[in-house]
Amino acid sequence: MIILTLVYFFGVTGIYGFVIWLPSIIGSFAHVGAAEASFLSDIPYIAAAISLIFILRYSDKKGNRKHLTAIIFFVAFAGLTLSALFISNAVVSFIFFTISAIGIFSFLPVFWNIPQESLTRESSAASIGMINGLGNLGGIVGPILVGGLESYTHSFVSGVYAMAFFVLIAGILVMFVKYSR
Repeated sequence: MIILTLVYFFGVTGIYGFVIWLPSIIGSFAHVGAAEASFLSDIPYIAAAISLIFILRYSDKKGNRKHLTAIIFFVAFAGLTLSALFISNAVVSFIFFTISAIGIFSFLPVFWNIPQESLTRESSAASIGMINGLGNLGGIVGPILVGGLESYTHSFVSGVYAMAFFVLIAGILVMFVKYSR
């Protein structure tokens, strides 16, 4: 249960760091105004929504949600890391941001099957409440961390690497979840 809470915390940290700062990050990387950055920010969400359909179908068909969640986190990690590495090429960086959005947003519905499958029936309701309550604290940490790193370094690159680090940790930790049923 503690591992699931940490996985959710690190995943939510990545989500909220991404969601809150995406238009500003795109504006910074692509050197565009607020209106253009807001418009471009829609593209990763659209790509994630479309891919989510296929990921969830695969999840329901195969049922190995722990490994799929790890893969999703690793996709988010790769996308974020590569988007920061290719910051000098706005188009390539944006493509990797879009790939990272697929991982960042796809983990939630797949992840929430894991507590139900890995915890005992008696403890799953209370455990899911604790996982959700404590894990959502990442929603505070992510935006503050990305914004704080941008203020300190005057660049979003370190914030993007921080988000990548958090989703990588989540992907590694989810592999340690043991099924009790």
